[in-house]
Amino acid sequence: MLQRCVLEKSEELTNLSEIIRNEFDLDEQLKSKLNPCSNESTVIPDRIEEMPAEETQAIDDNRLTDTNPAVALPAPASAVVDDDENDDDEDELEAGRTRNIQRKNPIILSANNDRSLATICSHKTQLLYNDNDENNQNPRLTFLSDFRQFHNKRFIDLSTNENDDPWVQDITYSTKLQGYFILNCTCLRILSANTLQLTNFCEFPDRNMKRVACTERFLYLIVASDRTTQQSDEIVLFNYDKQEVICKTFADIVVTRRTQCITGEFSDIAVNNSEQILTTYRLARREEVGILIYNISCDGQHWCLIKQLLLNECWRAELSYTPRIDWCEKFRVFALAEYVTGHLIMIDPTGQVKGETRLNSVRNPTDSPLNLSFSSDDYLCVRYPTSINIHRLNGDRF
Repeated sequence: MLQRCVLEKSEELTNLSEIIRNEFDLDEQLKSKLNPCSNESTVIPDRIEEMPAEETQAIDDNRLTDTNPAVALPAPASAVVDDDENDDDEDELEAGRTRNIQRKNPIILSANNDRSLATICSHKTQLLYNDNDENNQNPRLTFLSDFRQFHNKRFIDLSTNENDDPWVQDITYSTKLQGYFILNCTCLRILSANTLQLTNFCEFPDRNMKRVACTERFLYLIVASDRTTQQSDEIVLFNYDKQEVICKTFADIVVTRRTQCITGEFSDIAVNNSEQILTTYRLARREEVGILIYNISCDGQHWCLIKQLLLNECWRAELSYTPRIDWCEKFRVFALAEYVTGHLIMIDPTGQVKGETRLNSVRNPTDSPLNLSFSSDDYLCVRYPTSINIHRLNGDRF
């Protein structure tokens, strides 16, 4: 009898321990919900592990200047934009600098989806984007000298060779050459912003090109993986003399919690005038979507990691084109558009989140953003599956 009582009491103590543990877990979850935009010290335990110090290295094998572990961005929450309340989002989103995006009466252009590449680039009031010919569904490049006027639309003939894909992978504006870099799978061209003359800049017969960004010193190009050899994406730097400066593999750049070689892909790349890059990556093995910010120095040879961030609840295996990013000079932030959640996130050069909002197409509120481009004349151009929305950016420059 005494033995049975002791056994029953022991079981009660075991159950009590489990209750305490469950209450502790619940309390931590409540704290996370109540503080969705917490500081760098907050991580989500089931998604993030602190990287050991010995694994946190700069790309040139020197120690990092910032050894903070990867930080999880808060899981995006649903929000409704209220135009009558200064375009603020609901309380669960910290709008920050995204409040300066004018939501009322945007310019709306029709645009057919181009295999979800959603290529777009804006300079001043010019706009250049990939589109489909409605009559024959062939790809075409559309140019507007002033997107505030619809009658001046022109179509650019790329005349790609038989070995190249006619679809434009990416476009970026070069202030050095005063023209647009237009990237196809095996060729990089330059389109003069003034004359619309198109010339070849560089060819890549042995590579499958994916994205391009540039400063006045370098071109930053993403080379797509070779699926036949199970290789990962690469980032290659070229100078304006068309010389390859350095090539970094996915395993070189993405800091992991394990030492073995990893394979993955980069969805986009953006760069500011200080030779600081932000790249977004996707790692299928862990169903992980992340952000990396690097400082580039020593003529492109030294890559120093500033911050690594993870995006929660954004993984979809079939959506390799998201997220997309661009640099906003007016607000001095990198801006990220994420298709799965429909969110725009602004991140400063130190890796601090400076605002988050939900972006919806005005014409079709169920459409999520596919791509974005900031104009030097203070406009934000957002590409959706069936339209382009152009918003004025309010407020002073930072």
